[in-house]
Amino acid sequence: MTSLDDYYKTRLEGKVLPNFLTNTSTNLVPTINATTDLMNKVGLINIVQAPTMDNPYTRYMATEMPYGDYIENLQIGQVSAEKFNPTDCSKDFRKVDITSWYAELNDSYEYNVSTSEPELRLGVHDSVGLSKVADGLVGSMYRWARNDMVVKFAKQLARVSTSSTDTNGYTGGYKQIAIQTTDPTPAPRTDEEIALDLLENIIEYVNEFKTMSTQYNKLGAMMTTEGRPDVIITRQMYTNMRQALGQTYHLDGFDIDADIVRVGSLPTPAGNLGTIGALIIDKRSVLYHQQWMNVESDRCVRGRYVNWSLAGRGTFNFLWGYNAIALMLNTTGSEYVPTKINMPAE
Repeated sequence: MTSLDDYYKTRLEGKVLPNFLTNTSTNLVPTINATTDLMNKVGLINIVQAPTMDNPYTRYMATEMPYGDYIENLQIGQVSAEKFNPTDCSKDFRKVDITSWYAELNDSYEYNVSTSEPELRLGVHDSVGLSKVADGLVGSMYRWARNDMVVKFAKQLARVSTSSTDTNGYTGGYKQIAIQTTDPTPAPRTDEEIALDLLENIIEYVNEFKTMSTQYNKLGAMMTTEGRPDVIITRQMYTNMRQALGQTYHLDGFDIDADIVRVGSLPTPAGNLGTIGALIIDKRSVLYHQQWMNVESDRCVRGRYVNWSLAGRGTFNFLWGYNAIALMLNTTGSEYVPTKINMPAE
């Protein structure tokens, strides 16, 4: 279990939409935040703010979708070449195949906190301290919303397609890289061996993305990746690659014709594919469209406290026609497995 698996299980499991496909909303009952047993003779207050994770996935935040419940995705098919005939003046209607699929609102969230001035006054010594504590409580909503968004993004990116009937995944295929030897008896491979093997595969498929192929996207459409694809790997794996290159080739670094997105951890995909070694994706293959997000408050006059609520909705959208594959780490390796989806007949 990775650290993001543990985070998701602890904070988000049961509070977000299963596979982000059905709508639920977490409704937390606001409570008055009381400071406990603090003497009113404190000379200084140091506040440890709620943590904020770096969000490497902001690059996939797309245009807002302020209205509606669905996003329609269209894949324009190939236009066939024909031999030029200067005497042909036919007016045939030439149809181009179009494949369509939909994404629905699949992210719904709410964060609630309350501030009570009478209670907070008991634990501070001046108006500055009162303001800092109150701001810290309200700010924690924003910080934990950002933290959870990082994990929800990672969870979506971990939806590796396993077969042609898998409608939850987004990748066009996967390859398993062995983390142990098989001859003569199974034994763990070193971190450097695994890192070099993974790096070789990353370079291979980054180069493959620049060709025209039907093998690397879920629709099996003829596609190339314009510009540089993204390679998502953990910081530890990136470090292992650099160290392995230094030991093997006496190099201090390496250059891949892709944008390296380094993350702290990646969730474990469903199924028995193993853990994610790297994701190679077109920047347009996974996008998030926010519908709305705002903060509301209401004051209880008699109780002298304020309830704050941050809430919003959005859609994680998979554009299956763009290239995306997963390199998995498993006990045994496998050749590349395309997972073109079987779309329903018209």
